[in-house]
Amino acid sequence: MGTLPKDLLSRTAEESTRLIALAQLDAVCAETAQLADGVDTGALRDFRVSVRRLRSTARAHHAHVGAAIGKKGARVLRSVQRTTGAARDAEVAHAWLRSLKKEVGADVRAGIALITEELTSTHINAEAVERARKRFLREEPALRKKIEVAEISLVSGLRGTSFGVVLGGLARTHVADLAARLLEIEHADDEVGIHDARIAGKRLRYLLEPALATHPATGATLKRLKRLQNALGDLHDTQVLGDRLSARLANARPRGRKSADALRGLVALADYVEHERLSLFAGVVRDHFGGAIPELVREVDALAVVFESAGDEETERKFLLRGKPRMRGAKKKEIEQGYLPGDRLRERLRRVTKGDKQTLLRTIKLGAGVKRIEVEEQLSEELFAALWPLTEGCRVFKTRYTVRDKGLVWEIDEFHDRDLYLAEVELPSASIDPPIPKWLAPQLEADVTDDGRYVNLNLAR
Repeated sequence: MGTLPKDLLSRTAEESTRLIALAQLDAVCAETAQLADGVDTGALRDFRVSVRRLRSTARAHHAHVGAAIGKKGARVLRSVQRTTGAARDAEVAHAWLRSLKKEVGADVRAGIALITEELTSTHINAEAVERARKRFLREEPALRKKIEVAEISLVSGLRGTSFGVVLGGLARTHVADLAARLLEIEHADDEVGIHDARIAGKRLRYLLEPALATHPATGATLKRLKRLQNALGDLHDTQVLGDRLSARLANARPRGRKSADALRGLVALADYVEHERLSLFAGVVRDHFGGAIPELVREVDALAVVFESAGDEETERKFLLRGKPRMRGAKKKEIEQGYLPGDRLRERLRRVTKGDKQTLLRTIKLGAGVKRIEVEEQLSEELFAALWPLTEGCRVFKTRYTVRDKGLVWEIDEFHDRDLYLAEVELPSASIDPPIPKWLAPQLEADVTDDGRYVNLNLAR
């Protein structure tokens, strides 16, 4: 998929979803060109995945993309994917059977030889694939025009809900659907339930993919979903092959010794595939059921919070000071902050005391350097008191002085448990170099904006 803008989440949903759809349409065009060079496993797989991504975007963002594409466009994309479906299923089965030959006995190899011959007619079904390729090329200009015209009219000034807010809500809906479908699967024979869960996992993964460039933390969730998709996909493939073998055996009419030998080979292969299917299902249960399901829901919910706060970005620079500067008119407050345990996300608790007033806050920050995401809310005294003990061993105590200078707000932190002074300034843009005030310049040691050693979490004790 092509490059998407870094501010994708803060743009309107109308604009961002169309940018995503155009990038995905470009990807389908690129894969179509690869198909023209001849049908092979990689080209057909990539073509189908690209079409599926575009269909998934149109489905998830129906109000913005699906409606623009229209019913005819949706039918075209669905038809293109279905036309190549049988060829792809046969292709996967053919490749898997070929890989088995060295690890199975002669009886299973006999079954592989027989079923492979039957798969060949659909394995390289160049005619069906070529029909799908040509139909897409005929319809692609109309699809592109519908998306582009909609995008141009919206970029002209219409502003609406941000894409981040829409994506956050859809992420919660999609992960809830996936969790529900996984929980409904009770046994390996539930082919419909396994298929539905696999599709739900794909849709969630495709929904989240555009956010990866803006928020790399999305990558861990995408990898988890990819592992789930692969596991369910392998299980689905053995189910499809098992059904094909069952149908073949049901219609078998052995005539003579050679035919009987071939039939025994098919039976042996069917037994092997059934054993593999049950083994794969056990792996799915072990790795992706149980506690893994609520863990995935929590992970996606945390991402949704970040997406929804895309407009609440901090743009700041941080400086190391030699000592405490001489400040006039500075406002002062005491800060106690601690960090709750976590792996990728560390929630911060903060007690701010200013005169007789005390404020209790909880905050999640993501990102590093000049530009970061911050989501913050106030806490009740009861909840703060319950959570604060969990931060033991990871706390910071400091006095913060706030000074306004030439339109910028400077914050000077004096740490109580070490000889350390830091200055921070919030900027209207990440590209701005703040002018250093005269009162601060004598104490300025270095710009440490990108130095992880001076992140409060890393300073906490």
